[in-house]
Amino acid sequence: MTRELRYERLIQASPARVFDLFTSPAGQREFYGNDAPGWVVDSRCELHVGGAWEIAFGPSPGELYRHRHVFEAIERPRRLHGVGVQDCVRGPLAHEHRDILQRLHAETLKALQAADYKERAAALGVELIGSTPEELAAHQRAEIARWTKIGKAANIKVD
Repeated sequence: MTRELRYERLIQASPARVFDLFTSPAGQREFYGNDAPGWVVDSRCELHVGGAWEIAFGPSPGELYRHRHVFEAIERPRRLHGVGVQDCVRGPLAHEHRDILQRLHAETLKALQAADYKERAAALGVELIGSTPEELAAHQRAEIARWTKIGKAANIKVD
């Protein structure tokens, strides 16, 4: 049995058009939006290597999912790579769905331990680490601080 999780969103447009829309506030509102009354989408994007992309979306200001990514590579229109932190559930939703999140985390850890998955990841040069969401967030914060310090010490400026 192969354990593979694949998510794909097909859009009838050129790669350049999709890239431009996805990286714009209007495109983000469409991508993360919802027609429900009160739904919030707030997106801010500094589209350059080292720039941050922050988005908050959810049913109300008190129940927002938050993502923050720092771009490591941008090759328009085919590649947008960043390291990010996702604070997936906040407010009442966090308590209400804690059991679902714990089960999702446990199943993800199981998948990461499957031999065929490990082999495929190793062939791609990927090291799989099964940590808690809190450990991942702490690691990402440390990496952002580390690379920010290195960039400042090297006097790297953003154009």
